[in-house]
Amino acid sequence: MPRFARLTAALADLTARKAARMGRVMAPLQAMAWLLPTGLSLGLLPRAGLSTAALLLAGAGLALSGGAALVVYRWAATVQRQALARRHALLEGIAASMGQGLAIWDQGGRLVAANTLFRELLALPAALLSAGRPAAAVAPAMAALLGAEADPEATARCLALLLAERSPLALALPNGRLLTLRAHPLPGGVVTTCSDVTEIRSAEAALRESEARFRLIAENSGDVVVLSDVDGTRRYVSPMANRVLGLPPEELITHSLTDRAHPDDVDWVEAAAMALADGEPDAAVTYRFQHPDGRWVWIDLRARTHTHPVTGAPLGYVAVMRDATEAKAAEARLLEALENMEEMATTDALTGLANRRRFEEAMALEWRRCAREGQPLSLLVLDADNFKRYNDRYGHPAGDTCLRMLAGCLSATARRPGDVAARQGGEEFAMLMPKTDAEGAALLAERVRAAVAAEALPHAGNQPAGIVTISVGVATAYPEPELDEPGARSGAEALLSAADSALYAAKMGGRNRICAAGPTVVALPTAVGAM
Repeated sequence: MPRFARLTAALADLTARKAARMGRVMAPLQAMAWLLPTGLSLGLLPRAGLSTAALLLAGAGLALSGGAALVVYRWAATVQRQALARRHALLEGIAASMGQGLAIWDQGGRLVAANTLFRELLALPAALLSAGRPAAAVAPAMAALLGAEADPEATARCLALLLAERSPLALALPNGRLLTLRAHPLPGGVVTTCSDVTEIRSAEAALRESEARFRLIAENSGDVVVLSDVDGTRRYVSPMANRVLGLPPEELITHSLTDRAHPDDVDWVEAAAMALADGEPDAAVTYRFQHPDGRWVWIDLRARTHTHPVTGAPLGYVAVMRDATEAKAAEARLLEALENMEEMATTDALTGLANRRRFEEAMALEWRRCAREGQPLSLLVLDADNFKRYNDRYGHPAGDTCLRMLAGCLSATARRPGDVAARQGGEEFAMLMPKTDAEGAALLAERVRAAVAAEALPHAGNQPAGIVTISVGVATAYPEPELDEPGARSGAEALLSAADSALYAAKMGGRNRICAAGPTVVALPTAVGAM
């Protein structure tokens, strides 16, 4: 084979082998091409004098075997424009959604961008806030909002604010709205924010007015007003603390509620505080507070939880402390008067014994109790013998003295728990004796009769004794539970009727004696003899 032919064949073989190797390189690269961002493409370029190829991606090379280089072409301008557009759209979206007006200025004092709210709040024309507009052209229009359109000082102030000054500028617009502008220097420029603070200022003014009104009321009230945090820390105590509690407000702030509380009242005070801490809307307690002079002052404390108007979360407590000493004294007097009235309503005024009403209530109560416990219940009734003759001969004042003597003898005998001595009316008396059998009742009745005779009160109309004597009827029952039947007579009524019958028998038997009825439950017994 001619030499030229062999050389040609060798070159062809070498080219084929390189092509095969490059094909093996390109196959995976082409498979990866879809991963590249928009604007990038792949290319294979032979590099003279190199045994490898370089893959250039965003300025970075990747070595490949072979005599060619794979180059990634970046369409940089396209990519940068798209990235800038995306960032610009993002910033515009953020600026539009902000609750503040926003204007951005470059280092040269030229407007870069302003959102719609900035223009609307300042009532500036859109043309005045076009991109590239210098701040010096915007400042006069802003100064006009201050009512000083021709005032160079106001214009300079607005210009300084737009570009550098950080302290806020307050603008009161003719429509009554209040604006606040503030500059925020940033690298490469300045951001100016504009906020409508009308509602905020109005709320602040309302709060100040409310606080002033509260202090006016608290400081002129006759009560002590206390404000506390949710943890119990006191923030305010009204001046009336000096008069009511004897302590200056600044000292009371450092005290807890129980510091000067009476030892017997501490638990009540702590219970009220715990109720508030557990979520109760209000609490009240009346307790004794030790005044610095040593005396105890009754304090009526009423506290209410102060909550957030929106969330309802507790913010603290408002307490009112009132001097209740006089009210407590009046309450004690009223209770005493009520007790006296109750006693008067159930007590015989002449003798001091229970009256008929109280006796009947006690009779019904003891009947039920003895029925439950299976115990006997005894009753004696008595009256003075020939008492009308005594009144006619000695007069009613002496008659009253005689009745008081009889009451004293009866009450001296009724000493056991449950015994009730009563005046039934006129010269008739009775004594209820729970848990007493017939024998015991007869002994007690004899004790009363003997005590009256021992007084030896002269009674010329009561012969043959010649002194005041009594006749006594005694009855005993073993109560059983009552049956609620219409028209049925109660066991207590039957017992009283039996005792009255026994008293009548004693009178008929000669007076100055005791007559006992037989044991009874409900049925009316009859007198069976005299003692």
